[in-house]
Amino acid sequence: MKNKKLLILMSLLFIFIVMPISKGNSFSYANQKDYVISNATNLAYTNKKGIFHIETFKFDETKKLLDFRGYLIVKDVNNSASSNIKYTLILENQQTKQNIEIELERWLEDIPFTPPNIDGKDYSRPWFKGLIDLTEIPQGDYTLYVKAVVDKKYEAKELVTNVFSKEITRKIEINGRGYLFRTNYYSRQLPIELFVRDNGLLSYDIPPTRDNAMITYTSSTIEKGKLRIRGNTYNIGISYGSNNNVTRKLVLENNETFERFTYDIGYITNGDYQIKLRVPDGKDKTKAWFDAEIDISDVPLGNYSIYVLTTSDGFSDFGELTDIFFAPLPDEDINFEKEVITKLVHNQNKRLRIELVVGYEISCSNTVYEVVYASAISYSKPFKCYLNYNAAKEFMDSMDDFSDKTPTILKNGVVINTRYGLLNLRTKPNKNYNTNMYPTASSSLAYTYINGYSAGDAAFLEYHPTSERVLGKISGYTGWIRRKDGDGQTGYEIVPLSKVLSLSYYYVNNGEIRHRIANKLKEKNSYHGYVRLGPAPDYLEEGKQYYSFDGNYFYNDLKTMLDDYKKGTYENSVNAETPYYNYYQYLPARTKSNYTLWEIDYYLTRIKGFTQKNPDNKAAVDLEKHESMLFNEGRSFFNAQETFGSNMMPALGVSINESASGKSNIAVTNYNVFGHGAIDSNPYGNATKYSLVSLSIFYHNDCYVSAGYANFYDWRYYGSHLGNKASGMNVKYASDPYWGEKAAQHYYLIDKDLGMKDYNYYTIAIKQIPNAVNLRKDTIISTQTVSYSLKEDVINIPVVLIGEATGDSYKGNSKWYRVMSDSLLDENSDPFSFHKDYCKKDSTINRVNYDWDKNELYIHSSFVTIVNTPDEFYHHPKDVVLADSGYEYELFEERKVFKTINSNVVVYDDALLNYDSGKRLQQNKNLLVLERAYTTSGDVAYRVIYDIDNYHPERLTTGWVSAETLEDTGVVNEIYETNKVFKVTNSNVVIYKGYDNYHFEPLNYDLGKRVQQDTYLVVLERAYTDNGDIAYRVIYDAINNKSGWINKDDLVEEPEAKIGKTTNNKIRVRSDAVLNDGNVLATIANKDTPMIILDSKLGEKPDSKEQVLWYKVIYDPINNKTGWIISLYFQPIEEESSE
Repeated sequence: MKNKKLLILMSLLFIFIVMPISKGNSFSYANQKDYVISNATNLAYTNKKGIFHIETFKFDETKKLLDFRGYLIVKDVNNSASSNIKYTLILENQQTKQNIEIELERWLEDIPFTPPNIDGKDYSRPWFKGLIDLTEIPQGDYTLYVKAVVDKKYEAKELVTNVFSKEITRKIEINGRGYLFRTNYYSRQLPIELFVRDNGLLSYDIPPTRDNAMITYTSSTIEKGKLRIRGNTYNIGISYGSNNNVTRKLVLENNETFERFTYDIGYITNGDYQIKLRVPDGKDKTKAWFDAEIDISDVPLGNYSIYVLTTSDGFSDFGELTDIFFAPLPDEDINFEKEVITKLVHNQNKRLRIELVVGYEISCSNTVYEVVYASAISYSKPFKCYLNYNAAKEFMDSMDDFSDKTPTILKNGVVINTRYGLLNLRTKPNKNYNTNMYPTASSSLAYTYINGYSAGDAAFLEYHPTSERVLGKISGYTGWIRRKDGDGQTGYEIVPLSKVLSLSYYYVNNGEIRHRIANKLKEKNSYHGYVRLGPAPDYLEEGKQYYSFDGNYFYNDLKTMLDDYKKGTYENSVNAETPYYNYYQYLPARTKSNYTLWEIDYYLTRIKGFTQKNPDNKAAVDLEKHESMLFNEGRSFFNAQETFGSNMMPALGVSINESASGKSNIAVTNYNVFGHGAIDSNPYGNATKYSLVSLSIFYHNDCYVSAGYANFYDWRYYGSHLGNKASGMNVKYASDPYWGEKAAQHYYLIDKDLGMKDYNYYTIAIKQIPNAVNLRKDTIISTQTVSYSLKEDVINIPVVLIGEATGDSYKGNSKWYRVMSDSLLDENSDPFSFHKDYCKKDSTINRVNYDWDKNELYIHSSFVTIVNTPDEFYHHPKDVVLADSGYEYELFEERKVFKTINSNVVVYDDALLNYDSGKRLQQNKNLLVLERAYTTSGDVAYRVIYDIDNYHPERLTTGWVSAETLEDTGVVNEIYETNKVFKVTNSNVVIYKGYDNYHFEPLNYDLGKRVQQDTYLVVLERAYTDNGDIAYRVIYDAINNKSGWINKDDLVEEPEAKIGKTTNNKIRVRSDAVLNDGNVLATIANKDTPMIILDSKLGEKPDSKEQVLWYKVIYDPINNKTGWIISLYFQPIEEESSE
């Protein structure tokens, strides 16, 4: 023992001095055993060939040691008694390739014989011997070598072989451990191999011959966790006849842990053939056959050797399952739930044995497509790899699908297909980028476009490997999306369903259908909010989520929906026979609302709380809750409807949606409440500018609807309804896929708050087919009767039915419908062709009005389906009777002054005197009257200013009073279109406020201000009667834009005087035309403040050496103060008018 330890220490010293130390090339003691574990090669010696001979290989039962003797000749060098030769037994672990080295003794005396000298070298003493302690060898499978080193220069290493079939010890048991020495007859060299098992051998019986147990198989399969194998196993010299008691077990042994799983497999008597030996042993082999199926579904991951242990009449032996002929092995078995591939493989390096691999890993080198499972946090290892996409898809489709993982195909680590998935459309850098959708996988002309920052998810239906486009469905449209769009950005990401954490869905809340729209698919609870669509259909239940990417057909199960979409059907939806068409979303534009302009203003003012526009010219971000550019625009929406034949309610819904309820930056700065021209890539820079909000409303109904989205000749015509991405204005108007839903939401909310007068009023029928459908001038089927067609390849275009008719029969059906034409018709009932310049902003072409009586056509009933149930069918828009039908309105050019003749006069928000504003007026008060409402019977109501102090056209400071409560005073108030200049003719002239709250009396309420003779004043308005002028309102403080009234007898007009106005807020007045901080006299607070111009000259220009014109103005008339204002912020009124 001391010598062995000394050898180990010397060996280690040699290693550290001679051998380079590197990670992975290390030496160590193994649990302080008397041997060295090594995986290194000693490069210090010259390698020589060797000649090995085994003499003794016997286990000494007394000493419990293996007696190993033989010789190893190192060729081409002397192996004499005087030679210094060291011998080592090497056990190479077949699994880890690590070596165990055990020193052997040199055997010089009493050798069995002297090997002959050849090659002129002395080979007389190459013998070794050793007693090997097997108990210190770790369990495993080993190949045995002997190494000889001569004179520390030459080395030979040879296999321990038994070519002469010496009798050797084969099976040993020591304290429960098993040791098997077996000659490998599958190798030409017939090496002896050692198998060590801590849990013992399967059998310790010694066969009657030197042959190992014979094991072979004829067929095998693995399917659904079951291994079926048919074959035979026997020992030569043993009988397995019908009278023998034969048992058989199949053992799976883990090649790393050596854990065993044992199965009884018995025997069969109807083997495939009769077993015949080359040298017959005279023994019956009938029961040598077996045919068994075993359940291996619970076998842990790992590589397993397959052993068969056969017992016949008490004799047992075992062997490995091998196949020297490399017969085809069965296809692998895949347990998709556990993500485990089980496979039989040939191990050519280990006796050609068959091994069972549980958790087989596919090699995907030199392939393109990997088929995996996608779970919430990762992708599994590949189950299959392919060069061909179709083959990969076929396998993916065959895989089992689970709730927590989805069959998926990867290409270069990117998902290109998945059994069930959604498209993430939020893939571009920001919301300035849109994504096109195309009708085919190869088309270059987009059908529509979407923005992933408005809605993040779409249904994924198909991948096209050639174009790399995907087929998706969103907002009713099924189309193809490029992987890279024209902007170079990624157009989509396929997200397997198992990775989706937030997705869009519909639900019912308090009888109302709502749509919750996903934002970021792979984040929890990431939503944009929800859209309120309208009354829910009866087949949708509260408390449930429904899935739909068209808003027409709803599903309880997302996978069922995707399956139906892929098959082009809706048969498994909850409403397969009754698709849902949201009334507000599918109502064509060529209808009238049942609401008056007053009800719209009431909604905006009293329900939405908008009591003024933006009279102080604030930035959008500074607007307060009660401020909106939509304030007081009910009349504009109503008049646009009546003029251009476009329902004001969808237009109002679009406006509220596009302008953020009149508060958006574009609405505030451009008076554009529809987002006209605000393309996603440059919304603010490209948005159309209007001078008035009302002009944007008229332009929308005139050019965007009547001459645009409702015009058959216009490229944007997909139906005049709000719609979605399949049909309607939404196809081309907005990138938001649910723009139509959102605009319709506001229509619904207005209707809900005002009494549901509009819901289901009209009869809507839908063209549900992609075919073009003709609209005809009458009910005769002829090419001459066609006016125009509802578009081909566009589904779900609605029409408003206004009656039935009988006409030419089609397929046995003679029923026709009379419909309102979307497209404006000419005198021949053909679509009206608008002039190409009709919609230019500066166009002088006469506007084209919509005539409700002359825009009717016919459609055959077989091509459309009625989708709602109105209380009364076939309402005609022209028959809408409003509460103020018969009313006329006159806006006075000059404000009149009326006096209240009653006490507590009620002020209403509307001319119908329905909505009490809560304001009251007292008797004998003079009121400024702006407008009258009248019928053929006379005046009904007057619109008056009830808050003169705060009056502004953009504020809620006026209301309606009954005509019976007022009388005309004969006084008229005229506001000059162009300000005038008057000169004071007397001294200490009094300036009056001219009113108190709502009582107007120009020469009353002394302000305490006095103005002196010869002072020039800007005059804004006058009060007069038939007998002449009474008083004038003048600017007496330009700094704060304050004004008051002066008696007409104290003023005289100066027509030659010039006036200018400030063009910005907070403009400085200076002592000279020079820019420096020390010469500022005052700051004019407000834009459009008029001042009298006394002189002009060139002066300094900011940040420039150039000069610019300056004006000398009167900024404080009472104190006769003057100063200079730069022309960059101040312009003469005459110049402004001339432009």
